[in-house]
Amino acid sequence: MKITCVSSYNYPKVNISHKVNFKGHPNWFEDDELSYWGDDVRHSMRNKIYGDVFGTNIKKETTNETKLAEKLDDVYILNFHNIGNSSYSGESLVHNPEYFDLLKKSGVKRVIDLVDKPELRDLCEKYNIDYYFYDMNLDYGKLPIFSNMSNSECTNLVKKENTQFIKGLKKLIDVVNQGNFYMSCEYGYRTMNCLSLVTLFNPNWNGAKIDPTKEFTQRIGNMFKNLTDEHKQILGLNEEYCAFLKKYISKFAQIA
Repeated sequence: MKITCVSSYNYPKVNISHKVNFKGHPNWFEDDELSYWGDDVRHSMRNKIYGDVFGTNIKKETTNETKLAEKLDDVYILNFHNIGNSSYSGESLVHNPEYFDLLKKSGVKRVIDLVDKPELRDLCEKYNIDYYFYDMNLDYGKLPIFSNMSNSECTNLVKKENTQFIKGLKKLIDVVNQGNFYMSCEYGYRTMNCLSLVTLFNPNWNGAKIDPTKEFTQRIGNMFKNLTDEHKQILGLNEEYCAFLKKYISKFAQIA
């Protein structure tokens, strides 16, 4: 079992609202705010919204609560997605540790944790699954690489931070390209934005590209605009792929 910190940053403190905001389907939390509540409050809120998610009294027609394997009728994971290549994403399995054995049988060899949960590291050690931590907390989207600032306006410090971010993302992409992973955050919401980054800015990804959530679309567009020649070289983005990427991202974000 291997424990690896793929990338980590020091973020400023942010004020967390004590109000849960929902957009669209109630399964999509605004910035994973529930992850900052105490366990009792979160579990109570989840049960109110989803039913008894820790038991078997789950409505099987509920969207975004998908069975990990058809042969197991009562296994549900919030925001679960089958990405292909024996890879999946969803909520942190500290909520359902009994599914670890199933994950391993499904081909998962590594867990990518976006919120740094010690309990998850312990479970990975127990089941001999490699653990990777990639820091994607609430301030992740405020990094300068996602801003609408032109490169000519960037200070040397910001340019250095942007390059550090790109190098960290490349390390994560290298892990993702091995396949056989389970990516998780508290309730699976942030995984879609992370998967968007590692599939879009990854010319070696042979699966489907994953679009970001609505709140993250323009950040993806800004990131593309902020890529320097050095960043493209680190990520292995040649001229042909950049042309494809520009056309693809233009579907949901302004990059002109």
